[in-house]
Amino acid sequence: MGGYILNARAVLARLRDIAARLRLAATGFSIVSQNCIGGCIYHDLGLPFSSPTINLVIPGEGFVRLVEDLPRYLAVEAVPAGWRTEDDKRFPLLRVDDVIVHAMHYASGEEAAAAWNRRRKRVNLGDVRVIACDWDLGERPEPLVARLLACGYPTVVFSTRPSDNPSVVSLTGDGWHTDERGILRPILTDRARDGRRNFERAFDYVGWLNRA
Repeated sequence: MGGYILNARAVLARLRDIAARLRLAATGFSIVSQNCIGGCIYHDLGLPFSSPTINLVIPGEGFVRLVEDLPRYLAVEAVPAGWRTEDDKRFPLLRVDDVIVHAMHYASGEEAAAAWNRRRKRVNLGDVRVIACDWDLGERPEPLVARLLACGYPTVVFSTRPSDNPSVVSLTGDGWHTDERGILRPILTDRARDGRRNFERAFDYVGWLNRA
C-alpha cells in the first residue's frame, strides 16, 4: 500500500509542477533564498539555477548582509571554510567574504564552492526575489526581518509568528509546529499527499513570482 501512495504522490507532484509552469508568466528572475525553498522552486518550474543559493542554508545576519549588498557579495569568490556538525550531520562550510554558508547537501566544500561560483555569474540583478525564514535568523529575528523587508527587492519571509504584513507568511495553526530542536514541522519542502510541497499550503509562489 505504501508504494501505491508514494507513486500516486509522485504523479500528483508532477501534475502540479506542470500546472505551475503553465501559470508562470514571469521570466528572467533570480531567487536569493536563505534555504532550500528557492532551489525547489527552480526545480519544480524546470528552470536553470540563476542563483548561487541552491541546496544551502545561510543563517542569521549573514543572509541579511548578503541581500543588502548583493552586487558586492556576488563579485566575491566563495571558498571552502571547514566543516560543521549539527544533530549528528556533518557538512561543509563556505565563506563569501564575511558570510558563512552551510552547504548542507554537498559532499565537500570544493564542490559547493564550485557550484556557488558558477551560479553567482547567472544572477539577474535587475530582477531579484528574496525568500527567508525567521527561524533561521536567530532567537530575535524581528530586526533582521525588518531589514530584509526594506532591502528593495520583492521579499517573502516565512514565520512561525502571527503577522499582518503581506510579505510575511505566518505558519500558525493548521498543523504547523516546531519540534524540540526548533525545526519547523512538517518540513516546508517535503511533498504532501496531494503532491504539493508543504510551503504551498500557505504560499502561492507562482502568483508571487508573477506579481513581484
